[in-house]
Amino acid sequence: MRKAAFLLISGFVLVSMNIRADDPPKAVEPPKAVAKGNLDFTGRIEAATLTIRPRVTGYLGKILVKEGATVKQGEMLAEIDSRPYKARLDEARAKLAVAKASLKAASVNHDRLMDAVKKGIVNSSELAVSGADKEKAEAMVEAEKATVSLAELDLSFTKLVAPMEGRVGRFAETAGNLVVADGAPIVSIVAVNPLFVAFDVDEKTILKLRRDDIDLGKVTANVALSDEDGFPHKSVIDFIDPQFNPTTGTLRIRGVIDNPKGLMSPGMFVRVRLTLPAK
Repeated sequence: MRKAAFLLISGFVLVSMNIRADDPPKAVEPPKAVAKGNLDFTGRIEAATLTIRPRVTGYLGKILVKEGATVKQGEMLAEIDSRPYKARLDEARAKLAVAKASLKAASVNHDRLMDAVKKGIVNSSELAVSGADKEKAEAMVEAEKATVSLAELDLSFTKLVAPMEGRVGRFAETAGNLVVADGAPIVSIVAVNPLFVAFDVDEKTILKLRRDDIDLGKVTANVALSDEDGFPHKSVIDFIDPQFNPTTGTLRIRGVIDNPKGLMSPGMFVRVRLTLPAK
């Protein structure tokens, strides 16, 4: 009994076939050029995505942006309660001030003993002890400076800012919840422009291109959305996977594509046309 079936061949061309239950399997053929020097594929829009994780532990304060909103790089998204970290910074600065005062006293005492040694009033052993005390005080100042720097860093981490321009996803936590340093992501940022278009090229086509000495990195790639005629969007190939996918027998290629009007979103299927150089 014959049954109608559909087979998606490499190059993503959908064709109709009649297959008998006892028909032998047929080899998958590479995509054929739809025009001289052109190869068509189906691709998918992708985007750079960054997840925002808490760098310090504390209670999440007010969330400052709406989910799904577009934000600029450096824009503040939310804030973790900063009061404990502000207090630690104040404490560290106070200890630094004490260390600097101790260094000043040690320096004055060391200078006084140097004059006394020159005048023969005290021996050099006392000067050596004062010199060690001065060095110890200098080391304490440097240690307290490092503590201040760490406290300043922790305080800055209470402000959650967008690492890049993009669209805000859903927040995994609500204001008032406790978040843990380096714990689960709080929210993600998805880039909106530029985006990427990724598509797979079968092994036979790759071999044909290589035998013809065609550098895929220099091939023109144009993209069309599902409702567009032609291929109006230019893409610049920026990545070619160094190895084939052994499951599909294809090589992943990716291009950068501008999205100034926001027509494209990650996950969209698109048509990709490679225009090969004339021989």
